[in-house]
Amino acid sequence: MGSWECSHLIDKKCELLKKECMPGEKGCVLYGKAKFANASYLNETYKKRAKSKKR
Repeated sequence: MGSWECSHLIDKKCELLKKECMPGEKGCVLYGKAKFANASYLNETYKKRAKSKKR
């Protein structure tokens, strides 16, 4: 287990991406650098994006 603190997180909003924080999302400073125990929300996000790109 571990924890972290992001300097881009202000009131649950990522100032870097200008939207709600989703740790590990593409564009996040943690993207590709950390593994998350419960990353199911990331998988759902990636699947939705892949479907929209196929259209």
